[in-house]
Amino acid sequence: MRGPEANHEVEGELMKTRPSILVLGHARAGKDTVAEILTRDQGMRCASTSAAAAQIVRLALAEEGIHYDSSEACFADRVNHRSEWFDIIADLNSADPATLVRHILSDHDVVVGLRSAREFEAAAPLLDAIWWVDSSGRGVPPEPTSSMDIVFDPSRMTRIDNGGSLADLERNVASAMADAWISLADRFERAA
Repeated sequence: MRGPEANHEVEGELMKTRPSILVLGHARAGKDTVAEILTRDQGMRCASTSAAAAQIVRLALAEEGIHYDSSEACFADRVNHRSEWFDIIADLNSADPATLVRHILSDHDVVVGLRSAREFEAAAPLLDAIWWVDSSGRGVPPEPTSSMDIVFDPSRMTRIDNGGSLADLERNVASAMADAWISLADRFERAA
């Protein structure tokens, strides 16, 4: 469970006081930049699924003859082995597709970078907001489905435009965050 500063009790049930957010998007869309903005401006605790799984991925890649000196080096080079990362994390989540997300949400507010539609579907009910970072306006191409098979769904996801300046992205994140707080307040109201 998160620390007591992030929760309070409503009718005997522990309720969180910060929204749980999933930040999605293709490689190089700006997901980590969104997380940095959330940490800096909102005090949100963010964690990347790739960073959380880096040690497991490093060991699995070593079995395939791809060696790294550290988990950090493996994580930094993930762009060169996206398909392998996708498969290894899918194996990690085979019994419960939301395993990695549950682990991250145990002490973070924001999950950054889920890549599997199966894992997304299992994790979606755990979240207050799902954001899709879109950098197509900067010419960043979509990834092949071999490394990212989640598709933007405007009925379930908030689109965060990252096609402009950093200041534009900061405004877009602030707007989406206001909506996430409203969603959490609505949940409290229904629970009370």
